[in-house]
Amino acid sequence: MTPLGVGSNASLKNVSLVLKNQIPQAIVLHQLSDAVIYPPRWGRGSVPQAETVAERADLYRFVLRSLFEHFNVAIAQINQLTRLPR
Repeated sequence: MTPLGVGSNASLKNVSLVLKNQIPQAIVLHQLSDAVIYPPRWGRGSVPQAETVAERADLYRFVLRSLFEHFNVAIAQINQLTRLPR
């Protein structure tokens, strides 16, 4: 969603898949209240009531953090089981 200047929380706890015959058909975001907006890309007049970010890098950071935050838990569990260094 970043081309429009909107970043939404796509973490595992906020997303569900809609399946048809065991094939993903759609993604459902449960809450949009924690979305962020990068006003220069919004381009639709007034910015809605949402948190704004000042830089494009902040928008990307928000989106990528929500997409990949679950990896931290998985990596920690793997390290605990295997005792491999990080």
